[in-house]
Amino acid sequence: MPDPVTQSRTYYRCSARTLVAGSPMLERHPNNVHWQETPVVEQLNTWLGGLFDPAHRERTVATFLQSQRKGASPNEREVVERRLNDAERKLRRLQDAIKAGS
Repeated sequence: MPDPVTQSRTYYRCSARTLVAGSPMLERHPNNVHWQETPVVEQLNTWLGGLFDPAHRERTVATFLQSQRKGASPNEREVVERRLNDAERKLRRLQDAIKAGS
């Protein structure tokens, strides 16, 4: 069975008319640019995976908390970490189910 991700026919489009009038980019931008979703999603997943990799997780969580407001309490950090751990457990279960053929 073909992999649905590699069989994607979804494309994104960037149109020059969406740029701000008078923008210097208009001189170099083609009228329309199309690109397939698959390579974009693959790179996005790689980037997001790196942010939540165990080696970077603490910094990522701290950055998220800081973006919400300065000086998050230890309790808030525990809540975020617990939610992240729950999400990772669910993701592993889904990955295991996919590997098992569901």
